[in-house]
This record gives sequence, C-alpha cells and structure tokens, in this order.
Amino acid sequence: MLTNKEIKEKFKIAQKTIYNWQKTRPELYHYLKNVDEHYDKYREMNILLEIYSKEIKGEFRSEEIFFILDVKLNFSEVRDYDRFHTLFIKEVTNQITVMPDFIIEIYEKIKKLNIIEKYIFYTRFSKLEDIDRNVKNQESLDIIKHYFREFLKD
Repeated sequence: MLTNKEIKEKFKIAQKTIYNWQKTRPELYHYLKNVDEHYDKYREMNILLEIYSKEIKGEFRSEEIFFILDVKLNFSEVRDYDRFHTLFIKEVTNQITVMPDFIIEIYEKIKKLNIIEKYIFYTRFSKLEDIDRNVKNQESLDIIKHYFREFLKD
C-alpha cells in the first residue's frame, strides 16, 4: 500500500489533489493507494498464463491464423472468450459457401480450445490489430510465428 507521499512522487500529483481525492473520489484514492498490489497481481497472472501457454498443443496452420486475423472480432465481456468459436462463425457466415471446409476446420479448432487457451489466443490476436493483413510476406509470417507459436503446428 502506497503512502500519500509515494502517490505524489509516483504519479506527479499535488499533495492538495491527493487529499481532495481522498474525500471526493474515495474509489480513485483507494485504487492509487493499492496500485502496486494490483500491478503485482496482474504481473503474476501474466506469468501464470505464459507458463500455461507452453503446454498448448498447436493445431493451427499459419494461413488459418491469417484468416482469423482478417475477421473483425471484438470481445466486450469475459464470457465472449468462451464463445469465441460462435462469434467467429457468425462473422464468417457470408464466406462459408466459398470455402466451407477451411472455415469449419478453423471453427472446430477454436471450439476445442479451453477458455484459458481462448483467452491467450484472443489477447495475442488483439495485439496484432495493427498488422497489415493484406501483406502476407515473410515479416508477417514471422510475427504470426512469434505471437502464436504455441498454437501453430507448422
């Protein structure tokens, strides 16, 4: 738990502001006092997820990952992770007649992932929103291999 002096130094907030927030914004003040604890829990969770990710048995091909990246998926709540496969298929229904086997195969692979694996997959997926999805060059492939190494079978 941080002291008011530590909050002042860490966040460059005036002492008067901190005392004001203590009275007028108690939830914000409480959060600032406990920010190190929240950070430690977040860090610990990320370490556990990275350790867990090493146990994932990859089944995806890089072209499937590229395809998933092209799909506009937005998860707005925690339960969306468990419905990843359903959200995916809803977004690609207009393409299913063109390449049904390919899409169904991806759907089945996503469906087989447990909720933790879906979470890891989606968080990595969301980190790559800025990648140029139209360019499937070696650099893009290397990025895919880096972020999705546990999920790839090739």
